[in-house]
Amino acid sequence: MDEEEDEVLQVPYERRLVRRLSLTEAVTIGVGASIGAGVFTSINLAMWEAGAGSILTFSLCSVAALLVGYNYVKFSSVFPESGASYTYIARALKRPFIVFVSGCTLWFAYVIACSTYTVGFANYFDYILNWETRQVVNFLLEANGLRSISHLVWNLVTPSCTKKILMVTLTFIFTGLNIVGVSETGKIQTAMVVGKVLVLLFFVMVGFAEILSRPKLIFTSLQPEIVFSQFYTYYIPLLLPFKNSLWAVFSAVATVFIAFEGFDLIPTAGEELKNPKVIGRAIFITITSISVIYILTLFTLLFLVPWYEAGGSEAPLAEAMRRTWLNGYGEVILVAGGVLSTASAFNATLFGASRLMYAMARERVLPERLSNLSRKERVPYISILLASLVSLLFALTENLELVTSMTGVAFMLIFLLVSVSNIQLRSKTKCNVLIPIAAVVLLAIFLLSVKLYIIEAFLLLLGAISAVYFILRKTRAKRGMKTA
Repeated sequence: MDEEEDEVLQVPYERRLVRRLSLTEAVTIGVGASIGAGVFTSINLAMWEAGAGSILTFSLCSVAALLVGYNYVKFSSVFPESGASYTYIARALKRPFIVFVSGCTLWFAYVIACSTYTVGFANYFDYILNWETRQVVNFLLEANGLRSISHLVWNLVTPSCTKKILMVTLTFIFTGLNIVGVSETGKIQTAMVVGKVLVLLFFVMVGFAEILSRPKLIFTSLQPEIVFSQFYTYYIPLLLPFKNSLWAVFSAVATVFIAFEGFDLIPTAGEELKNPKVIGRAIFITITSISVIYILTLFTLLFLVPWYEAGGSEAPLAEAMRRTWLNGYGEVILVAGGVLSTASAFNATLFGASRLMYAMARERVLPERLSNLSRKERVPYISILLASLVSLLFALTENLELVTSMTGVAFMLIFLLVSVSNIQLRSKTKCNVLIPIAAVVLLAIFLLSVKLYIIEAFLLLLGAISAVYFILRKTRAKRGMKTA
């Protein structure tokens, strides 16, 4: 074992994490973060952008994820550290400015992803709080002689106010859970992921049953009005493979790429896994399973609801389920799945963001205080609190398309740098160099197809991070002069 591989073992005990996670919990971290973003949060944005071509968009992202995932598998066998992407780039490029900017960009990507899940959670939960809920609340108030305040309650609790309350609630609960301990976080994450995967499989099975039960086209009757009615109602999505041009398929990648970022959270748990050698297996299980689930779900959705209706809905899966034989009951199940999915994605991504900041602070790229661990549970509580607070501030803006797309661009850039790093360290990682090269080419195409206003917003973020780097460097230089 060389000096770089032995660095984790040399970490002082007071800054060393505890190994408590299993392979199953590692997979649920990856699957939990991925599915929450792809199916329940950004699928409607992809439909609106690319129409039925969103199937091709998700397929391209699956290929890119497999190529990039190969890089992470090779790196994790050499550097099983909490920094993951940041660590790989730092070991390969070794330039302080690039290391700082890439690490902070990835941290912001995690934080903005958390805000995306928070908004999605609020949207789905608010979907549950419909007029029927109001009827129940009004009945309870009147039954207790509080009829006079019912109007006051509903005037104060507006839809916008309700969503903000839900965002704060989600952030508070899962911040507390992450501080309580990694073992508890892993167990609850596993339960939530199993629940939402079962909900999606339920959606696919019920959807396919509904599709097969629909009347087949019968041309022998030669009744144009009947044939056209059936064709328009049930088969029109097949005539609309793309909303605009093929370019829309690529421009939608920025919106949905966040759906595939979950696998890179698995290596961030490298210092908390009981056996770090399972990282590679967990990454490929995650990418394969989410790709299959996405494609099955998209096909089912497109056969149940035209793309233009799915794209205009805040809860497209629930809308589609309402049109099956289950009616409102199926809708409630899918909305509950959306709540579970976005909550588990927030939980997994907050875990990754805090471990990244911990790793950067431990190497003194960021203030060392951010690597402080709680005495009992050995978790980076300051990093957890900071990540949750910043994500909540982004979430309160409720600009879902912008934050989702910026996150996608950030992950594409980081994955590109990780692929370049693997090419540079190929003698150490023993990789097939053609695979990271293919990843670089595909990710470069994705980045070139991103909308201009998203690129501009992302460049502003990079400028702010760069300014922080130079301010910190100047401050540390002055302190060094004084101590000298």
